[in-house]
Amino acid sequence: MLYLGGALWIALAGLDNSLATAGALLLMFIAAIDGVLTAGQAPLPPHWTTGLTRAAVGLYAGWVTAAFFLNASTALVDSDVVQADQLGGRSPSSWWLPLCWPTSPSCAADILTYSAAGLWALLGIGVTASSDGTTEVIWVAAAAAALLVITTFMVRLRGMQSQTS
Repeated sequence: MLYLGGALWIALAGLDNSLATAGALLLMFIAAIDGVLTAGQAPLPPHWTTGLTRAAVGLYAGWVTAAFFLNASTALVDSDVVQADQLGGRSPSSWWLPLCWPTSPSCAADILTYSAAGLWALLGIGVTASSDGTTEVIWVAAAAAALLVITTFMVRLRGMQSQTS
């Protein structure tokens, strides 16, 4: 599903239609979250590939998550549903991504590369907002990064406690 969504995304990106592109990325986002949750459940045979599989799925899902939020935001602005100047001159993704990533169900899968991709995206948002002088977005991104680190730590701690019980 993820690869079919990727093929659809590539085809639709060529049409230069942000709404269609966001729709394809929504399918990819749903499949990526499912992939992270599936990969995080139990060791995969052969066991030596489990870490590699989780790392690859987490990074890819992280990229798809960031791409989905960015393209959905672009589609909303292009469709005149939201005006960027209503949000301090920033894209809606500058607000959605920091608010949604730390609460993503994929964080519960205990895949560190997904969280790392989220931190990288939040850092990018913070740096861009810093160069634009959008202080509110910097604070939202910093708070989201802190929440993401805390959520990831708590999920890992819970996992360690359940293994020792």
